[in-house]
Amino acid sequence: MKGKMEKDHNKSLRDLVLSYDRAVNERDNHQISDWKEHQRQRFINLLNAEGKTRLIDIGSGTGIHGSFFQEQGIDVTCVDISPANVEKCKEKGLESFVWDIMDLTSINQLYDCAFALNSLLHIPTSQLSLTLANIHDVLKPDSLFFWGQYGGEYREGVYEEDRYEPKRFFSLLDDTQIQEKASKLFDIEDFATVSIKEITPLHFQSLILRVKDLR
Repeated sequence: MKGKMEKDHNKSLRDLVLSYDRAVNERDNHQISDWKEHQRQRFINLLNAEGKTRLIDIGSGTGIHGSFFQEQGIDVTCVDISPANVEKCKEKGLESFVWDIMDLTSINQLYDCAFALNSLLHIPTSQLSLTLANIHDVLKPDSLFFWGQYGGEYREGVYEEDRYEPKRFFSLLDDTQIQEKASKLFDIEDFATVSIKEITPLHFQSLILRVKDLR
């Protein structure tokens, strides 16, 4: 059973890489929504107020958000599983690595803030606790972490209506689940939802988290 689960996960991961490699130019030219700009502006305001300057962008895509933070004076490292995405990040002058979030701690660097927008929703629920632990372990004490993704109800599996090929795996959480997962390793500074007509009955979940002192 374990072998089958690992085989299924590896296939989902390969499909995810191929999907994002194929869509790299489309995504790089996509105009981001006003509500996404608002979310990252809230976060940069908080980083500036606390003097946080070293950020890891987890599942960075083509570096659209990483570039924003870099332009605001933040030292940014981008990590993504898609080699094509990472190349786009490098073209923007961003320090960037092809990295699986599950192997994040092998990056051997520490940060005082992290940003993950619609990237952790590809992590199976069974592996989410380990993923959050890996993120926790690359953050300094008192670091801030923005975790945002679509959700509002629990769904897990390949999204058959997905226009990407291969179709992507998604693991969405309801509002209670995502806060319970986050609170094991982080203090929840703020939790909010954003209503988006295009994804109703789902919504966007926005969490601003602070690294817990586990000593």
